[in-house]
Amino acid sequence: MATDQEEIIPTRASLLERLKNWDDSASWKDFFHTYWKLIYGVARKAGLSDAEAQDVVQETIIAVAQ
Repeated sequence: MATDQEEIIPTRASLLERLKNWDDSASWKDFFHTYWKLIYGVARKAGLSDAEAQDVVQETIIAVAQ
C-alpha cells in the first residue's frame, strides 16, 4: 500500500503552461491521465461512492480548465 508521501505527484510547470492553450488536447489528456486516479482515490477515501467520486473527478478537471 502506498503512503501519502508516495501518492504525491509533482506537477510539471511545463504541463501547466501548455494547459493555457485550450486547443492543446494532448496536454489536457496528459493532465487527465496523470491526475484522475489521485483525485478519484482521495474522493473514495473521503467516503464517496464510485459515482460520486467520478463526479468529483469531472468537476475538478472542469474547475482546472476554468
